[in-house]
Amino acid sequence: MAAVTAVAATHPDPQVCDEHLGYLRKRVDQMAYPTFRAAGWPIGSGIVESANKLVVEARLKGAGMHWARASVNPMLALRNAVCNDRWREVWTASMTHMRKHGRIVRPITPTDPPELLPSPAPAPEPPVQPLTPKPIHPWRRYPPKRSVAAKS
Repeated sequence: MAAVTAVAATHPDPQVCDEHLGYLRKRVDQMAYPTFRAAGWPIGSGIVESANKLVVEARLKGAGMHWARASVNPMLALRNAVCNDRWREVWTASMTHMRKHGRIVRPITPTDPPELLPSPAPAPEPPVQPLTPKPIHPWRRYPPKRSVAAKS
């Protein structure tokens, strides 16, 4: 901060520098990058951006999907619980919250999320069909070609 403040002192517009320095001064504790690296914490935002793409966008932005605004956060909380292997903990807290607010009156026992349940046996694959059309296919019903002698 001392080096940045010294450079800012030589800038021709001190008001702009004061605004930017104020922003940095409020966040000095968040910029202790050597300490973070020594602790093994990631510095870049790539991990968060990738998680947003794989966890949030993959669930919300599928083809033909539409969401009610009130449904997005509860669904993402459950999706995050599945991705972080914290399903039972989050499910219990969610049910406690819903019972407290009178949305559920009967007890619901937590179960594993659908993604974590064993998948059923795969269905047998259908036989491979040839890619060429059959002789009676409409594409093959071209008008008969006339011979060169018939044209003259």
